Amino acid sequence: MVVAVIVLYATSEVIMSTLNDFQITRHFNLQEYASPDTNEVKIDCRLPDIAEQLRRGLECPLIVTSGYRTKAHNKKVGGSKDSYHMKGLAMDIKPTGGSLRKLFIKATKMKEIGGLGWYEDSHIHIDLRTDRLYWVKLKNEPIKYFKHVVGAISYYTAKTMPKITL
Repeated sequence: MVVAVIVLYATSEVIMSTLNDFQITRHFNLQEYASPDTNEVKIDCRLPDIAEQLRRGLECPLIVTSGYRTKAHNKKVGGSKDSYHMKGLAMDIKPTGGSLRKLFIKATKMKEIGGLGWYEDSHIHIDLRTDRLYWVKLKNEPIKYFKHVVGAISYYTAKTMPKITL
C-alpha cells in the first residue's frame, strides 16, 4: 500500500493560505486541514478520503474542526504532548445538521481508523494509529478509554440519557 503525506511549507501567511486553497476531495479543501496559527499542512491522504466516505454515509456535510497542528497550536488547545494531529495523522470532524452519535457509529465500521474519540456535543476525533482504541470525553469528566466500541457507546448513553425514576 502506498500512502502519501501532503506537506506544504511557505514563509508568508498570505502565500500559505493561498497555496492551501484547493480541493483535495470532492467536498474537502486542503485549508480545512491546516494549522490555524501558521497555515502549515501535514496530513495523511487517507484522512480526507475517510471524511469523504463518512460524509456520503451520513448524507450530510461534515466540518473539519482540526487537522494538522503545529506544536505551539497543539499546546494552546490543550492537545496531548504526543498528539496524532502533530504527525498529520488525525482530524476532528462534526456533522452540520447530523448526529455525532451516527457519525461515531459510522466511523466504527471503517477499518482504516485506529483511534476514535467522541467529545460530547462537540466533535469526533479520528486518527490512524495502528491499534484500535475508543474513548469518550464528557463535560467535566476525565476521558474514559475502551477497547471495544460497545463499551464507549454504552458509557456515553448511560451518562447522557435522562434518568427515569418511578
